[in-house]
Amino acid sequence: MPEWQKDDYVPQNYAEIINIAEAKALQTIRDNAAAEIQKETDIKNAVEAELTEIKATDSKLDADALFQHANKYGFNNLKQAYSNMSDMKKTAVDTEQRTVKNIKDREVDPISTGPGGEVVDSNDYDPNEMSQYDGANDYLASLKK
Repeated sequence: MPEWQKDDYVPQNYAEIINIAEAKALQTIRDNAAAEIQKETDIKNAVEAELTEIKATDSKLDADALFQHANKYGFNNLKQAYSNMSDMKKTAVDTEQRTVKNIKDREVDPISTGPGGEVVDSNDYDPNEMSQYDGANDYLASLKK
C-alpha cells in the first residue's frame, strides 16, 4: 500500500499532493482506457460469434447486408436481424409469386380483361339506336308508335 493511502499520512508540501493527484489521475485514465478496449474486444468477439453461427446455417449470407439491415431497423442482435431480414425477403418473394399467379388468372377471366362480347338483351334494346334521338322523350315517343 502506498504511503499516501495510510490513514495517518500527512503530506510534507503541496508538490507532494500534486504528484500524488497526478499519479492517481493518470492511473484512472489508464484503467478507463483498458476497460474501453476490453469492452470493444468483447463486443467484437460476440458479433463474430453470432455471425459465424448464422453463416453455419446460411453459407450465402451477405454480412454487409445483414449489418445494414440491423442498423436500419435498430436490431442489437444479429440473429434477430437475420431472422427478420429472411422473413422480409420471403414475404417479398411470396407476394411476387402471388401477383404473377393473379395476373395469369385474370388473363382468362373475361370481366377482368376489359370489354367483353356483345350484350344480349331479350327485349331487343340496342344502345347504338338510342344515340339517334335527341333525348329520352324522343326515344319513348318512337317506342310508343
